[in-house]
Amino acid sequence: MKIYMLSGLGADGRIYDRLKRHAPGHEIIALPWKDPGKSKTIADYARLLDSQYTLEQPYILGGVSMGAMVAQEWARIRKPEGLILISTVCSDTDYPWLLRFASGSRLTYVLRKWMLIRIATIADKFTVKSGQGRSLFYDMLHNTEARVMEFGARATTAWKPCGTEVPVLRIHGTLDRVFPFRKIKTPVVPIKGGSHFMIVDRVGEVGAVIDGWLKERF
Repeated sequence: MKIYMLSGLGADGRIYDRLKRHAPGHEIIALPWKDPGKSKTIADYARLLDSQYTLEQPYILGGVSMGAMVAQEWARIRKPEGLILISTVCSDTDYPWLLRFASGSRLTYVLRKWMLIRIATIADKFTVKSGQGRSLFYDMLHNTEARVMEFGARATTAWKPCGTEVPVLRIHGTLDRVFPFRKIKTPVVPIKGGSHFMIVDRVGEVGAVIDGWLKERF
């Protein structure tokens, strides 16, 4: 079965390069971000991607962080066989207060790519990453299109989780400092010590969870 995955804000499909070895019998396909055009919300962007991508049935949809938010909205348009949601939010209570404050203050509307890179650089000092993971993180960050990054900063903070009617696998690191694990109330598979970047640095554990879920259901 094909598994279409979307990356997080400031990232690209390279975050799934190692994961592809951990889902035998299934084809993981990383979908590149598209220019947001006139999209204002995550739901708008999901509709835009749906108009530009043809997903081969049957398939599973998923993503990391912002990518998983878009996947949840996309699943309302085209029903996949399931959703794989990694290091993301699935309910209003999952959001830390700082991100909700940013949305309410509309500060995100004045942010530009260079500002977002600066913020990410400062925040990165408080995160756990391997040397290889950190190098990849910065390379992806600097190579992300400005319009995608600026749209994502606005849309992710304002997004209201929509719920879904398809089977969901949710995986979250207990040391995620973007979306703290302690705020999660919905069913989740924890990765002990996993950070927001665990899709790269803890890929073996994440892959094992995904592989087990796929074997159980598909």
